[in-house]
Amino acid sequence: MHSNLLERVVRELIKRRTFILYSIIGLSGATIDYLAFIVMIKWLPLHYLIINSISTSLGVINNFLLNARFNFSVKDQLFRRFMLFYLVGLVGMAVATGMLYLMVDLMSLSPQLSKLLVIFIIVVLQFNLNKRISFARRNTEPHPLES
Repeated sequence: MHSNLLERVVRELIKRRTFILYSIIGLSGATIDYLAFIVMIKWLPLHYLIINSISTSLGVINNFLLNARFNFSVKDQLFRRFMLFYLVGLVGMAVATGMLYLMVDLMSLSPQLSKLLVIFIIVVLQFNLNKRISFARRNTEPHPLES
């Protein structure tokens, strides 16, 4: 009975491998984004929304490099894929900027707490967009690690 359950769990994890790995990579990018945001808020005399743009860009670059190499395993058209990935990052940045403005300026939450809350929403949004746009396969071959 337990081995049957274990087999089902393993099958489900394999089915969701891309999202799980994307989330782990996204966590590394979100960590870079958040830590850069915190450091820059403290040390740079810039508006928090400008700092958000810079820190988000750092996280997006990290995530593209790791996803291209380890998750989606693509090597073709990397510049085009990066531009699409960054465009998706800009969509996420626009949504995050709007949410940060609402939380910080209208709800009087701290920029640090607001940034932390926003990151989780943006990860889900960007996964769905990147899977369909940035790392879409141009042929009908399935990804070698997906069922």
